[in-house]
Amino acid sequence: MSQYLKEGAVDLFMTYKFIRLLTTKWNKTDAFKTGVLDKNGKLLVKGKDQTDKQKASYQLFDKMVFNLKRLLEKVPLGKSQIASYAAALFLLQEKTDMAEEDLLKVLDDLGHDTSIDLNEEFKEIHVGEHILNHDLQENNKGTIVHLDSIEPVGYFAGVPIYKTQENIYLSVNNIL
Repeated sequence: MSQYLKEGAVDLFMTYKFIRLLTTKWNKTDAFKTGVLDKNGKLLVKGKDQTDKQKASYQLFDKMVFNLKRLLEKVPLGKSQIASYAAALFLLQEKTDMAEEDLLKVLDDLGHDTSIDLNEEFKEIHVGEHILNHDLQENNKGTIVHLDSIEPVGYFAGVPIYKTQENIYLSVNNIL
């Protein structure tokens, strides 16, 4: 068992769960799948009217993260936007000072499969304007972002992470 799993498993797990929920599209959440939220994160079924399955998909922690997510979506050009799951894990790695291998090991020990989310396609990137290829918080698909450098600010699981002039962390999979 990983040293980190013994020493800070709860903190790491909650941080991971927080990032995972925050970066998941509304229509991919369990709360959406059970009919509690709509595709924009709007509450459709109040707590007293929820089934047991719906209550399990929309617990206190989920409510807190989703409320924050709704607020972030309203703030124009917030300080930092996480454009991909790999970028989110890169930021988690930076904040915890854990080696990438250790972070992946801890997440694996906690039962999380990160390989699906980190399977990024690598394509050539250039300085200048790029178009977002999907919605990212308040930035819609088709929004133009600007890269000043093709040097990644870091890597996570071999995925290069870039930072735009708009302060958005993304991978090449997030742009056309």
